[in-house]
Amino acid sequence: MDTLPEPILFDILSRLDSADVTRLRLTSNTFETLYPELRSINLQCTFKWFLHSSARVSNSSNSSQTVTPFKTVVINLISDLRVVESVRIGITNTLRYLPDGYFDEKEDDLHLTDVDFIMEWLPRVSETLKSLSITDFFIQSVRRRTNVLFLISVYCQNLVDLELKYAWLFTPTLNPMPMLTTLTLEQVRFSDKLLNELNECFPNLQVLNLIDISGLVYPIIRLLNLKSFHFAVNSWLALTIVTPNLLFLKLECSRTGKLFVEAPALSEFHLTLDKAGTFSIKMFENLNTLVLESLHLDFILSVFPVTYSVENLTLESREWTNGAIGESVYDLGKVFSIFPNTSSLCIKSRDFSELDPSFNLIGLKTLCVYLAVVDPIVIFSSIASVMDECICLSEVSVVIKHDSAGDAYQSFIAKCMAYWPLMKWKWGTWSEGREDTWLSF
Repeated sequence: MDTLPEPILFDILSRLDSADVTRLRLTSNTFETLYPELRSINLQCTFKWFLHSSARVSNSSNSSQTVTPFKTVVINLISDLRVVESVRIGITNTLRYLPDGYFDEKEDDLHLTDVDFIMEWLPRVSETLKSLSITDFFIQSVRRRTNVLFLISVYCQNLVDLELKYAWLFTPTLNPMPMLTTLTLEQVRFSDKLLNELNECFPNLQVLNLIDISGLVYPIIRLLNLKSFHFAVNSWLALTIVTPNLLFLKLECSRTGKLFVEAPALSEFHLTLDKAGTFSIKMFENLNTLVLESLHLDFILSVFPVTYSVENLTLESREWTNGAIGESVYDLGKVFSIFPNTSSLCIKSRDFSELDPSFNLIGLKTLCVYLAVVDPIVIFSSIASVMDECICLSEVSVVIKHDSAGDAYQSFIAKCMAYWPLMKWKWGTWSEGREDTWLSF
């Protein structure tokens, strides 16, 4: 490999994580020479590394059982680079789901948002750093509040992309970071209950992801340049979103209080709710794609004003969720009176026959139906009703739950294809947590 041109070798190194790069440095003088020119660090602590870390192998005379502590390796790797533009460090998923007996909460060797550790390397890379991602070790970080966000705001004025996960963030007055355009906070305890600091210090955010955040009370998002916002929490008392240039919005919540959304440029909206509170949604004149998921679809639909711009609509009633309790039956006639220009409809329901097909939507061109059970006679009747009402329909997809896709599904497929041979059919199966599987005939 040493015979390859240096630009190719450099490109190879740039695509590898830092652990693999370190191994190559030990086997090749060329790689060792090129390493200081790299501009990124990508290092994840694995389960094997965790077990053999020298911090956990005490009084051992066998040096082969120990490895250099993770934090030390991070600092050494950064020290060997001339310019650092990207740092991504974290803990692999396997470490997060181990039994409690593996851990000692008093240790901090994998507490990656620890201020002392951060200060050992952040100041030296701050001027050139553009992307930073830290996934902390939840067992060690959950009870340790950190000022890491404040330090980042002080030192990293050129940062563009920031991601922090599994940390308890203390947010005193932060320094403005006008260059930051992407921010992701996930599994984070947050002291900024209203998100005032976030709005003031990151004014030019274009992408904001707040996933499983605790500590919020009345979050308010007022960001003029925001284009994409994903907000997923267990509950909120009141959520206000005022974003004039927002294009994509995804809201996920088990239990909501008040919701106010003002986003006139919005083109794609995903809303997932288990129990809805008070809504106030202004007209979305540019909304093209809408995804609604709830046990109370009828109520949520009643909140929306008539919206002529929606063409792609997905409705998921969530009856198949274990322990789900709610009234999810809704009237398709009502749906199309609210979104009269829908041309592509996707329905995810336990039983397609529960839905009232007494509607007339000439413009519907594609239909996708997800089902949990198969009753060939009942479903065929429902499909036939849709075919009669939607004269412009050209494509129908039927996706059944994997463990229900037996002989009954096969006979249903054959019957549909025989009755409507000119229709473009797509058949598939679905299962929780996996991608859909499409069948070929």
